[in-house]
Amino acid sequence: MPVLRLMAAGFGLWLLAAHFLRGGHVLLAAALAAAPAALFIRSPVSRRLVQAALVAGALVWLSTAVRLAHDRRAEGRPWARMAVILGAVASVNALGAALLEGRRSEAWFASTAKAD
Repeated sequence: MPVLRLMAAGFGLWLLAAHFLRGGHVLLAAALAAAPAALFIRSPVSRRLVQAALVAGALVWLSTAVRLAHDRRAEGRPWARMAVILGAVASVNALGAALLEGRRSEAWFASTAKAD
């Protein structure tokens, strides 16, 4: 599997870890910071767990963008640039999850212990 696919997923997880660390959720941030290691376990279960974390992360980023945009609009502050940036970060998470789909990813995460 190309390294760039794994890097996109790992980067998305690290962005999410930074988000939760800034919010004070140290244990969750530590788990997400270590989660890219699951990409090298090469198990179908690890692929699905990483994908689930990335999709959940995209939803967290979108929820954060909506909440912050609402707060900024209520205060009369600019919000569009912030919304674009957080939308792009959500897209990185979604792209990381999407890149773990398909035949190449399935081959990478195929179980290496086959009974023959």
